[in-house]
Amino acid sequence: MCSHPHTTSSNHDAASYIMPRMRLAIGIAAAFATVMLAACSEGKGKYSFGSSKEALSESRIFLERLRKQDNVSVKALAQSVNEWMEMNDSVKACVLRDTTKQAHMYPVIEYAILLDSINEEFVRLAVSKHRNFRDLLEFRVLTVCSDDKDSVMEIVKKVSPFFSSLDSVSVNVSGGKSLVKKRYIEFLDKSLLKGFNGEDDLFRFFSKEESHFRAFLHFLPDMVDEDLKEITGKTEKCCRAIAKAARRGVLPKKETNVYLTMRTSHRLLLNTEVALENLKSGKVDKKASLHAYAFLLLNPFVFIDDKSFALLSDDEKSRLYKVADIVPNELRRIAKTLRMDKEKVEDIPSEMLKTYVRKHTNVMAN
Repeated sequence: MCSHPHTTSSNHDAASYIMPRMRLAIGIAAAFATVMLAACSEGKGKYSFGSSKEALSESRIFLERLRKQDNVSVKALAQSVNEWMEMNDSVKACVLRDTTKQAHMYPVIEYAILLDSINEEFVRLAVSKHRNFRDLLEFRVLTVCSDDKDSVMEIVKKVSPFFSSLDSVSVNVSGGKSLVKKRYIEFLDKSLLKGFNGEDDLFRFFSKEESHFRAFLHFLPDMVDEDLKEITGKTEKCCRAIAKAARRGVLPKKETNVYLTMRTSHRLLLNTEVALENLKSGKVDKKASLHAYAFLLLNPFVFIDDKSFALLSDDEKSRLYKVADIVPNELRRIAKTLRMDKEKVEDIPSEMLKTYVRKHTNVMAN
């Protein structure tokens, strides 16, 4: 949640470098998503089954319907995923409470087999046609859980103007990248020493951190190959200190979790937008840096998990769609320069969608 957007260069094929890390990141994100997705389905089901036999029968009908589909749109895929998530809650509950003992009747085992088959069909449909980055966003918009009446969304509405105001913070880039880096580290050290003793402290930290982060991004092409462990390490320590203050009651726990989530999404999106500007303006001229930039372009699609995605503002989603439309051309240019496997690069969005679908269906199985 509090990682500093930074990548290292690699001499390997960039697509091979990106995909394993992407799967790992989304796998970690699934842990956060499980609670939210489970909460979304509770108490909202329209399905009711009188017995496990009826529940399993309806599941088989659903499976056969999936098997007849091919070359589906993302909208149709998302609708099917949502339908099954809702149905599965009732099916699973019905099967698990079935204490009937009959010869040759094993509802739990049959349910597990059906679930595996349904999940595999969803994965097949995810890659039944070529996908792009806009498809990834569309799937997430249609499947993410959000409720405007929820207290979390009230917090989001309250704090959104503050995060919007960060776009106009003053930025000091004097002295070049060395002094920018030094000032960033000194700010983090002072923040750790002072601690976080209330929301005013927290918002001052976010505002000043934004100023230093934007100064850092001003020199991003030159920073890619720098050792940034001191900045990333101290940033993570600050986030742990904030979380600890929330656990102790010094900061409001729920609000603080929302603030940290919104902060991280804000930084990831900004980082990628600056990376795109650097690439389009020709500021990235070293091949080694292009490997890192390829990963930077994918950051918001990888690290903004479902919980974070639900908290994005309309403006942030609009910016993400713009990023999704620009990223493919820049990845193609990087691929050509680095002589990467063109097909692997073109398949990245499809592979990512397959991973997202697997994550959703794995949540269903829990």
